Amino acid sequence: MKVENLHVKQLKEQMKKKLKEHSAQIQDVILVGPFIGELLWELYYFVPYIIYLKKQTPDKKLIVFTRPSRFDLYGSYVDIFLPLILENDECKNQKCFSISNFDNNNYTRLVEYFKDRYRKNYKIESHIYPRISNIHFVDSFIKDNYKKKKSVFIVGPKIKIPSKYNSIYFNDLLNDINEKDSSYTIIGCLIEIIKKCDFVISNFDHIVTKIALLLCVKVFLTDEKIIDADTINLYNPLRTEIHHITEGVK
Repeated sequence: MKVENLHVKQLKEQMKKKLKEHSAQIQDVILVGPFIGELLWELYYFVPYIIYLKKQTPDKKLIVFTRPSRFDLYGSYVDIFLPLILENDECKNQKCFSISNFDNNNYTRLVEYFKDRYRKNYKIESHIYPRISNIHFVDSFIKDNYKKKKSVFIVGPKIKIPSKYNSIYFNDLLNDINEKDSSYTIIGCLIEIIKKCDFVISNFDHIVTKIALLLCVKVFLTDEKIIDADTINLYNPLRTEIHHITEGVK
């Protein structure tokens, strides 16, 4: 009897030791996603932060849940990609961080599925993902403050443009956002307002220019030096129309 008890005790100690060793081997992981919304919202909101996070904590694994077509946005900074495949997934239905008429409960299920998939083999240190209900803030802000259809977005000092256009100035927009409500995010408002503009006037290095090029909104550059074609093509894969401000605005 004593021999049996001793044997059981030894087995328990061995199991505890193995469990302890297994726990020590479990790696910390940061989950990112799911991203179901527009490309630009993911590109300008999350990608730079995720890359920064990996540079700051290179030993931590990053797992991103997004569409396969967007894997390249993160380069080699992500350890594992989980492909997001949605039925009838069309760009025209993507809205900010979400999809038009996408059920919040379905989004919650995607979030939980992602966590359940990796919690057994990894210690989830944090989970970064968009709260899709926040998109209404941006919509209401634009409706309340930027109603006119024919608009031009301008970065820099006040300049003369044809009277048929409604001028929206970058610095004025920043002031509006800060005064109205901290829930309105600058990048989100920029993307949504530039979508509604006929063209933008900006310098080549400004984020407004990069957003406009990817939204296929015509750009007038204010740079004194002419930007070489190779540099422009690098940031303009969709071949959006670009002019220099000296050519005049019509």
